[in-house]
Amino acid sequence: MLLRVKKNCNQKCVFCSFDSKKENARYSFSALAQSLPEGKELIQISGGEPLLCDPVELLKLCVFLCKKGKTIEFQTNAVLLPQLSENYVKKLADIINLSKGYFNINFSSADADTDYKITRTKNAFDFRLKAVKKIKKLKVPLRLTFVVNSLNFTSLEKFARLALSLKPDLVQFSFVKGQGSAFGKKRLIPPYEKVSPYIIKAMEILSGKGINFEADHIPSCHLGKFWRKNVDTQKALSKIKGPHMSEKKHVGECLNCEIRNLCFGPRKDYLKIRKFKKGKILK
Repeated sequence: MLLRVKKNCNQKCVFCSFDSKKENARYSFSALAQSLPEGKELIQISGGEPLLCDPVELLKLCVFLCKKGKTIEFQTNAVLLPQLSENYVKKLADIINLSKGYFNINFSSADADTDYKITRTKNAFDFRLKAVKKIKKLKVPLRLTFVVNSLNFTSLEKFARLALSLKPDLVQFSFVKGQGSAFGKKRLIPPYEKVSPYIIKAMEILSGKGINFEADHIPSCHLGKFWRKNVDTQKALSKIKGPHMSEKKHVGECLNCEIRNLCFGPRKDYLKIRKFKKGKILK
């Protein structure tokens, strides 16, 4: 369950998939208590930027979710985290740990210059690095999400090497969605076939180095020998259903694919601006 707790953000990412003008992003404990699904479901605290919330209220929310037995994925660009007190960050990390959850930090690039071009936020890259080191010291699980787009896909190998030095628990290569700020913008959404060699090389760099990795929003056939690392394929193998199924669709190129039942095809928003070309699956 995705829980957007803030519409505002301290960055202005060119690829942002959240349209703050169209979507509501408010919560109340009473409404949340009634809408929470039963069981130990993952709750993704997101925004905008969650760290722009009132610090005390944000802690209360995390405690509430933890008591309800939910696992917390705290999604953040992490720019504000180094500016918070050590005591506050430790409390937040302790609650996330107690929920058996993790921080999910969004990285836009492997260097400061590219990061600025994408996020349009000064010093964001440096603050993000400081945040990662802070979280690692607190021993809370950490995921780094690299949103792949036309401005950064050629630096995927460089990011993989950066990830090796940062040592997160998981790296996700998430292909840009054609919605929000990137809606209909062909210049921001590269062809799958151009990205494929770079993402495969990045996975090769991480493979066997003790860091788990996966890819999302790019069809399995464009991941070569790492096709099983596709998030949808992992869900299909585990028979997990959800909104990810309706976001994509099979096209003509998919009809005779040997893993058709384990991949839901290209994103629908991708197909509105680009023609799909099938990749090569290697076993």
